[in-house]
Amino acid sequence: MLEPVPPVLTINTLTGLRDYLITNKDQLNYDDLLIHVKSAREVLLYQRISGPFEQRVCYLQVDHKQPEFPFGTYLDIEKFIVELQAKVVPDDTTAAILQIVGNLTDGVVNTFADDGVTQQVASKSGIGRVTNATLPNPVVLSPRRTFAEINQPAGRFILRLKSGQGETKPTAALFEADGGMWQLDAIEGIKAWLQCCEGMPKEVAVIA
Repeated sequence: MLEPVPPVLTINTLTGLRDYLITNKDQLNYDDLLIHVKSAREVLLYQRISGPFEQRVCYLQVDHKQPEFPFGTYLDIEKFIVELQAKVVPDDTTAAILQIVGNLTDGVVNTFADDGVTQQVASKSGIGRVTNATLPNPVVLSPRRTFAEINQPAGRFILRLKSGQGETKPTAALFEADGGMWQLDAIEGIKAWLQCCEGMPKEVAVIA
């Protein structure tokens, strides 16, 4: 029969993990603790292997559970604009996308220059004036998809548009195109934050 262990405490921020260790209400021995950065969205605090059954007790689980941009899904233009502004770090690239997508006409999205990456669209450039605009692709964006305490890692994305049919209007979508490399950057960013943040006990090991 295994030794009894305390239930895992679940929180949602890296700051909460730091505060838990600083206050140390459970009177843990820092030398016995190990922080495992399991993924870009999950961090675990373990005790070293101990006892006759060599158990590794998990004291704390940190989960990132904020809503994220729905990549790979075509959205109507209004929803796409809201999602982009709410869930992607604003910069010159997001501004350029909003400029084009926000000025789309209700007509057809031109695809005669579509090479699988680049598309041309009909965009309003002034009152009563419509011009063709080329979508920038691929684009580099920094979606909010890991803990807020670290810089959100950038990734490459393909921006695609679809024409409306009948009474439906054009839609837009972003597709991930970096093979998940952002997750490695996020893991390294989390590890660096935990090792360097003020007040973090230096005796606690961090692995990623």
